[in-house]
Amino acid sequence: MSKNKELKKLEEKVVTFRDQNLLLDADLAKMLGTTTSSLLQMVGKNKSRFPKSFVFPAKKKELEVLIEEKHLTKKQANSRTTAPLLFTEAGAYMSAFLLKTKAADKLSVAVLDTFLEKEAKSGK
Repeated sequence: MSKNKELKKLEEKVVTFRDQNLLLDADLAKMLGTTTSSLLQMVGKNKSRFPKSFVFPAKKKELEVLIEEKHLTKKQANSRTTAPLLFTEAGAYMSAFLLKTKAADKLSVAVLDTFLEKEAKSGK
């Protein structure tokens, strides 16, 4: 896949809540070439590397928006025992760093480019 297509695909997955650009755990896991459960296990095993400023659970209202914007289906949301996690740019980078997959290596550059572009568009 070309760099432009990768960036566009990633950009479509970025959501904005709490005045931050974020990635849903399931979307990040897919981009990293792993499962959501593997990503969540990795976060759990490395809690000290994921402060609340890097990753946090979606609030009920945010979950409703994720469903409305088709980032998540109602069935997916209802089948989860915990709220989906939202990853900041730093959280996405830390995940890519810890996973060390080929997909994670590629994603690192795409994540940086996408978040910088989003920030430029929002005037930050």
